[in-house]
Amino acid sequence: MEKSASNPLKNEVYELISTDESIYETIEEHALSGFWYLDLDNKTNWWANPRFWSSLGFLSSSQKTEAPYPPLEEILLSDDLTSLLQTIENLSKESSFLLTLRYLHKNNQVVSFEVNAKIIRDEAGDAKRLLAFHNKSKDIPFFVNELYNQVLYSIHEGYQLTDTTGNILDANDSFCKLIGYTRGELLTMNLTHLAAELTPDQVQDFINKVLAKNGDTISTKARTKDGRFIDIEIRTTLIDHNGKPLLASFVRDVTEQLRTNERLEIALQRYSSHRNNSPLGTVEYTKDLIVTQWSRQCEEIFEWTADEILSANISAFHLIYEDDMEAVSKVAAELMSGKVDGNVSINRNYTKSGKIVTCIWYNSVIKNEKGETIAVISLVQDITHEKYIEQQLVESERALDVFFNNSLYGFFFMMLDEPLAWDDTMDKEKALEYVFEHQRITKINQAMLSQYGVHWFNPKGFF
Repeated sequence: MEKSASNPLKNEVYELISTDESIYETIEEHALSGFWYLDLDNKTNWWANPRFWSSLGFLSSSQKTEAPYPPLEEILLSDDLTSLLQTIENLSKESSFLLTLRYLHKNNQVVSFEVNAKIIRDEAGDAKRLLAFHNKSKDIPFFVNELYNQVLYSIHEGYQLTDTTGNILDANDSFCKLIGYTRGELLTMNLTHLAAELTPDQVQDFINKVLAKNGDTISTKARTKDGRFIDIEIRTTLIDHNGKPLLASFVRDVTEQLRTNERLEIALQRYSSHRNNSPLGTVEYTKDLIVTQWSRQCEEIFEWTADEILSANISAFHLIYEDDMEAVSKVAAELMSGKVDGNVSINRNYTKSGKIVTCIWYNSVIKNEKGETIAVISLVQDITHEKYIEQQLVESERALDVFFNNSLYGFFFMMLDEPLAWDDTMDKEKALEYVFEHQRITKINQAMLSQYGVHWFNPKGFF
């Protein structure tokens, strides 16, 4: 240990501890709340360890260096100091004794400690020094108890203690940092000085609710020392201290959380608006096939309303056309396996009225941290009309082929090598030459071949 140039008593007591095993054992057993070392010949000369100052609220866990502290006579009640010195004078030979000492805590509350005192005598037997080892607070007031200090001054959440009129009695470092005031400044303030949107009457109304319910929670805005407004959540509990009700509050800055929630709400609104106004239906269901989303477009496609289908098992609605059931089951199994992020299925579905519609299902998987499927979101496109048109085209092409191949009249189809844009500004003679040079026969029926033969394939031969 480096020697202290500012306080020789500190060096002396550490020397004693290192050479006198009984003193070390006493410290281990009786100094849970700190100790001090006093020069009995010069009672203004004394030193106390950091734990003692922490027990009295003068030192927080975040402080790295010792600060100037008040003299012993300012914090030890005068009656107890007189009694202590009288006891030392009366003990001519004994070196150890027990007593109770009362101190003035930094928050101006009087606290008591059980003290194991040890007199250090010289060779002549005269008392020269006094070691006072402090154990737990005798009446254990919650706001100066050692455990209280260690916990409340080390947590990241803000903490404040107030009376029933809103006067601040205590605050931890986190609250001081949050609000911008020092602890000393806060101890001269009332909650109304920090309230940004609550009137004094509303502050008192909240206190009254805590008194009536033994606790309450409120979300509000606080005004920091530099004039900023921050969103905070206050969780307050009513506690009893020697018959006196006090309010212990944990204060959390929720400004960023509210901004995140607001951004999330906007994103959800955009998603909901897009979902409900999209030409595609949106359906979401869990791994157990419980429907959690059913958009308006789904109502139009399948005729079941959201009230009918939400929270129900989708398999109970007989949506899948029987002949497509096997293929759809394979698609569903792939989604539930967690091996894919999504897939696409084209199949026929039944509506509520029994009508058959053809739909494309664009399926996406939601997975948990383990990669397991927990839900499926599907975008559903009704392509029944497109399928009908497609079928009509196929049938028309088939009918045209029959007519083309069996007609007694000759037919052929031609196509240009490259498309030609036709308008009033072009040179029509050159355009006609281009057509003759670049058009090709793409299809010709048997009647045409029989009538004109197969020796030519240049359309110029017709004109």
